[in-house]
Amino acid sequence: MLVLFCGLYWYLDSVWSYASYERNLNSLPSMAPNSLLDAFFLKVSPYQAVSRLAVFFLLLFCGTLLIELSNRKKKVANALLESEERYQYLMNQVDVGTCILQNKRIIIPNLKLQEITGYSETELENLKFTDIVHSDDMEKVLGWYAEGMSGEKPITDAPFQILTKDSTIKWLYLGITPIIWQGEMGQLSVLHDVTNRKIKEEKRQQAKQMEAIGLLAGGVAHDLNNILSGIVSYPELLLQMLPPDSPLCSHVETMHDAGLRASAVVSDLLTVARGVADTRHVVDLNVLAEDFMKTPECQVLKERHPEIELSSSFYEGPVAVLCSEIHIQKSIMNLMFNAFEAIGEGSGNVLLSTDWQDLSENEGEVLNLKAGPYAILSVADTGSGVSEEQKEHIFEPFYTKKAMGRSGTGLGLTVVWNTIVEHHGAIDIKSSEKGTKFSLYLKLAQIPKTAEESIAKSDDLTASKDIGKRIMIIDDDAQQREIGTQFLQFLKYSPLSVSSGEEAIELLRHEKVDLLLIDMMMEPGMNGRETYEQILEFQPNQKALIVSGYAENDEITKAMKLGVGGFVKKPYTLKQLAAAVQTELNRA
Repeated sequence: MLVLFCGLYWYLDSVWSYASYERNLNSLPSMAPNSLLDAFFLKVSPYQAVSRLAVFFLLLFCGTLLIELSNRKKKVANALLESEERYQYLMNQVDVGTCILQNKRIIIPNLKLQEITGYSETELENLKFTDIVHSDDMEKVLGWYAEGMSGEKPITDAPFQILTKDSTIKWLYLGITPIIWQGEMGQLSVLHDVTNRKIKEEKRQQAKQMEAIGLLAGGVAHDLNNILSGIVSYPELLLQMLPPDSPLCSHVETMHDAGLRASAVVSDLLTVARGVADTRHVVDLNVLAEDFMKTPECQVLKERHPEIELSSSFYEGPVAVLCSEIHIQKSIMNLMFNAFEAIGEGSGNVLLSTDWQDLSENEGEVLNLKAGPYAILSVADTGSGVSEEQKEHIFEPFYTKKAMGRSGTGLGLTVVWNTIVEHHGAIDIKSSEKGTKFSLYLKLAQIPKTAEESIAKSDDLTASKDIGKRIMIIDDDAQQREIGTQFLQFLKYSPLSVSSGEEAIELLRHEKVDLLLIDMMMEPGMNGRETYEQILEFQPNQKALIVSGYAENDEITKAMKLGVGGFVKKPYTLKQLAAAVQTELNRA
């Protein structure tokens, strides 16, 4: 303003000087200028000269002052910019999301918050924080915000959910500090991403719950197996004794089939208990998946749901895993049944696929697995999807939307969960309204299986050279001893039985037998592993089989390391017992 005034003054003064030129000229001492001073005063009066000098120095002073003020302003602006850059640098280095919340707006979100939410800085600053909070936790978060704005310290020790840009749910912890930002009340918010921790905690809780259910299921299954042994075994003996044309054969076969179906349900309970004895081999998941496509169960699914298209996509090379084949096969079957049931009566697609992935530390942490290569078996369907609430309970026993007794027992996914946990793997579920994909992760092995299991033929139940060999049954259940004795006599062996490990040890100190059939769980007294361990002290080469329907896997492993040749799962059939006994007797 001052510069403008001085310039205007200089202009008006020049106009006045031009108008009074003649008068100024007459006032000179002589018409010709004698010096530079005379020349200077030729066009202006002394008053004008003085005023112009004053204006000149005033402009010089103002110019100097303006330059100084401009330099100071630049320094302040540079300092402010440097401070803001330092703040942004520091905030971007921390491993938590930070921002300022003011009037429900997000201000200065750091890079971590952008990474967590999937939004850019510009997108976040154009959003309200309520736009990303999950509706289930909206009331809780708004309460925290209100408490923070009132100056109270809100209780934020519980996680809340947000929806990222791609609609993924993440869990965050919130820290709030009230601040004044640009003259208005606001909040400095610190957001910790605890999604992985939340998932791991849920898995731990689920594992504890399933462990408790498993203990119950294991006890029930153990008792049921002893009961079912008679229902499965005696009809088989009757069929061997009855003439083929007897009218009783069909009735006995019906009883036998019913016992086997009941035994299959008990087998599922044992898997839930995670105490069923099993053997593991290195097998190719591609082979197991391809084999399922040829099974009668798969054909039943296709016939029951003709409008659903079943397809497969298998990894080109072998995808080998160390596993219990029967349990992985059962898991595939249960997932496939679940996929078809999820689609229902309408049309849709089910895809069975295999692949492998080298999991990083972060990827492994999400699945609660160690980093490394894993085989992946997936079943995807185009059904209605699985809700978040259903995901929390989907692996629980008898939690099912199926018609009980028609579509399943309610144990299918529970069996899958326990099988994969027992194999130290993981299950990943991805679901939306367009469908659901279950992916089973199992540790990748090196060499696929090449040898096939030896199976006893129905017309060769015992070798002639083994006839008459002595076999001792050690079992605390009288019915189990009776069934075993009947079977071994039919197979032309010489059986004897005892009711405890202590009794077996006492008898074997004076006698020798060719083979022991040892029950793993015997009460009261020592279990099967302890019994065999003491027998080896005085009979170091004694052959033995574990015969059990329920046993802790570590006890089975210990028994195998001691020299037990294998096991027979209760309730067993005549062919299963014959094959196991013959194999062990022929083992060198």
